[in-house]
Amino acid sequence: MRWVTRRRVLQSGLLIGSTVMTERVASQTGAGAVEWPTFSFDRRNSGRSPAVGPTSSVSAAWRHETGGPVATTPVVASGFVYVGSDDGTLYALDAISGERQWSVETGSRVRSSPTFRDGTIYFGSDDGAVRAVDASGGDVTWTTATDDNVSSSPVVADGTVYVGSEDGRLYAMAAGDGEVGWTVDTGSPITSSPAVAGGTVYVGSADTHLYAIDITTGEVTWRVETGDGIASSPAVVDSTVYVGSGDGYLYALDTGTGEQRWRFRTDGLVGTSPTVANSTVYVANGLFSRRLYAVEAETGNERWMVETDGAVQSSPAVADGLVYFGSGDRHVYAVDADTGNTQWSFETSDLVASSPAVVDGAVYVGSNDGSLYALTDDKIPARVGTGGPGLRELAPVVLGVLGLGGGSAWLLRRRRTDRGQSRPDILDDDGDADGSDTPVPEVEASDRTATDSSADTTATSTSDRARPASQPTADRFPGAPSVSVDYGYLTDREIIGSGGNADVVRATLPTDAGDQTIAVKEPRVAGTIRSDDVERMLSEAEVWSKIDDHDHIVRVLDYAAEPLPWIAMEYMDGGTLAERAGTLDLPQALWAALCITRGVRHAHRKGVAHLDLKPENVLFRESDDGWDVPKVADWGLSRYLLDHSNSVEGLTPQYAAPEQFDEETPTDDITDIYQLGVVFYELLTGQPPFEGRPAEVMQSVLEAEPTPPSEIADLPQDVDQVLLRALATDRSERYDDIVYLRDGLKRLYHDQW
Repeated sequence: MRWVTRRRVLQSGLLIGSTVMTERVASQTGAGAVEWPTFSFDRRNSGRSPAVGPTSSVSAAWRHETGGPVATTPVVASGFVYVGSDDGTLYALDAISGERQWSVETGSRVRSSPTFRDGTIYFGSDDGAVRAVDASGGDVTWTTATDDNVSSSPVVADGTVYVGSEDGRLYAMAAGDGEVGWTVDTGSPITSSPAVAGGTVYVGSADTHLYAIDITTGEVTWRVETGDGIASSPAVVDSTVYVGSGDGYLYALDTGTGEQRWRFRTDGLVGTSPTVANSTVYVANGLFSRRLYAVEAETGNERWMVETDGAVQSSPAVADGLVYFGSGDRHVYAVDADTGNTQWSFETSDLVASSPAVVDGAVYVGSNDGSLYALTDDKIPARVGTGGPGLRELAPVVLGVLGLGGGSAWLLRRRRTDRGQSRPDILDDDGDADGSDTPVPEVEASDRTATDSSADTTATSTSDRARPASQPTADRFPGAPSVSVDYGYLTDREIIGSGGNADVVRATLPTDAGDQTIAVKEPRVAGTIRSDDVERMLSEAEVWSKIDDHDHIVRVLDYAAEPLPWIAMEYMDGGTLAERAGTLDLPQALWAALCITRGVRHAHRKGVAHLDLKPENVLFRESDDGWDVPKVADWGLSRYLLDHSNSVEGLTPQYAAPEQFDEETPTDDITDIYQLGVVFYELLTGQPPFEGRPAEVMQSVLEAEPTPPSEIADLPQDVDQVLLRALATDRSERYDDIVYLRDGLKRLYHDQW
């Protein structure tokens, strides 16, 4: 008999009255808003934002047409988008609808990206003027003339506007009235946008030099000569300034002295601005090259390179683990910051030289087709540019589960805390100085191109640098077959796992392409199956199938209610993490921990917390060309179980977080962080933090401090810091977001190479 599966019904749109995941799009304004106030995000030109951008396939939420190419970077602030066009106009658009609020005509091209500061927009134009405009109504408050075109983007710091002109001068103007305080004449056009950090303004000139200038006096502190003119805008992070040159090199220079730390050779001139995030510099060649590079910020070694079908004149933007940029092939791209794998692309009608702005689930970017686009995720509607907490707020959905070993997940409500933790991608203005005297290396770019992946997955392979051939990670992770499952056709059934009220069966599915081995989760039948048990398993499957588009989450193939509730899954042939705990060498164990964290983080970004993370719920797929690949399974709902019981039935005490023993304390994504700490503790040491009888373990979880893992196994003490923070009894002392745990693991992993 051919059964109708729940997934087929959902895909056909015929399911009525089922439990669905809902989402409330926040629209309040507030001090916590994430904005993109200036070219390359901040006055240091770092190019990285704490916002969450679209992660899967995108579409245009709106498109606003101007009268000329839009090559400037949009600015997003206070619910509006400000952008200049070659038609000579600066536009203010509603960030939600794209409707024009006001515009200012200059009579000449606007190639200078605007800057928003204290209710005022500052920008230049090809008529040689710099203007200050009231952001709310579009009234011009002052205009200051230079002697040539102004395509440099202004930066505002401490009441002063710094901007370059093609007359060769860098200007310091009072933000209040435009009065010029000082100028520095380089003798050649300045199209580079200045960066300000630590009392110094940095700017490049066509005279081949990068200048460091005292912001108070206008005196040149130092200047460094490169092999050609500098159109690239410098980026300053910690004690290093990064800048590209027409000679084809990306330079890393000491901010205090200008001393070269390294330079990286690309395959063409570097006219775009570098972006720095997570110890990596991202830079494109510009007019004559199709490549975007990822370079290690400390050493100048290439991590990866991607190549498009057109010149990359767009400076990259980084947000939440993705790099966004435009190309001459008319596309806007989002690639994984760690691997360069493409997550999605969007086609406009002409080349994209505009640098994207990423704000609250949306990417704003211009095109030479004359339009500004607001791109949002096809799958999850995004709140765009309206202030508020900066993340989509998801309504919690109470769904049931019949899970293996009491598996658990719930749709978490995103919340902000005021514990003072900043996002990991953001550096304070006063970074620690780097006193390194490392010899300056010169690094050549390779012809290696990062492997492309589908737009709906998050690739997680690590960089190719310095990995021994005997310890490779898989470049292409083993995936799941794309099949529809007819339960009645399954053969060779064999139980391979049991727990709670369910069994997992290995079975053979005949298909046109040959027999496929799959896994099937089904209830352990003992008499009549209750209707609520049926709905619990199907609800679990629905939640699971919403998040399984990731390399490190076990894939759901199909599910249905007849002849009994079942979930068909990808067959994991490598056993569980419980079988491998304490047996992997440190690099492989840390890599596995990173993979697992990324899988769970993917679920968090879609509003789902696991809440029953333990070694038995992490499965492995064998790989012929690298390390076996871990994936997280069993996404049920322990919150459902806890809401209906005064006990901890269904939980394994060794892997439960303290709040899971207290019905008055909420469980959410922070609970997952604790559980990951337990899982990784066991992965690295071979034992969980606490052992004994359930009541004893419960007491230890609530009151005791875990023994540092380095005292149990031969591990670096840096491992203690990462894991013990995840294992903090007090929720407020744990990582505030799983991304911090990911970054800690990433640092540990890279330290092993």
